[in-house]
Amino acid sequence: RFEVPLVTKNKGQVLSITDDHASIMDLESFETIEVSVPSELKGQIGINDNIEYWDIEGTLLIKRKV
Repeated sequence: RFEVPLVTKNKGQVLSITDDHASIMDLESFETIEVSVPSELKGQIGINDNIEYWDIEGTLLIKRKV
C-alpha cells in the first residue's frame, strides 16, 4: 500500500514581493498567505499577477503564473 499526499490546487493574486517570498491572497477565501517564490519564477511574477499555488499537506508552493 502506498501513501499518496493530499494536494490542493488554488489560485491567488500577488499582493507584494520580496527577494524570495511573496504575499498572496487566495481568490476563493480572500486569505493572505506568505509563500516562498521558486527560483525559476523569480523575475516573472509581479504585483497583481494571478498565480496557481499548491497546498501539499500544509506546504505551499507557487507552481505557475496564470
